[in-house]
Amino acid sequence: MKEDLTKEQYHLYDIISACESILDDIENGAHIEQSDFNNLGYVDGIMLRMQHNVNRQLNPTNIKDD
Repeated sequence: MKEDLTKEQYHLYDIISACESILDDIENGAHIEQSDFNNLGYVDGIMLRMQHNVNRQLNPTNIKDD
């Protein structure tokens, strides 16, 4: 299946996999250190911006984006 993915899809699936692994570790008692928590906030902002940029491509052009 991975050979059918674009580079973007491949990277996104890797990110999702890493997040799932971290969540599993947290459920098993691990914790996120403060510096990693700070990075998590930074990454969250980046992913939100990317989501908006990608989604904007699918919005009809007659609807204004505020």
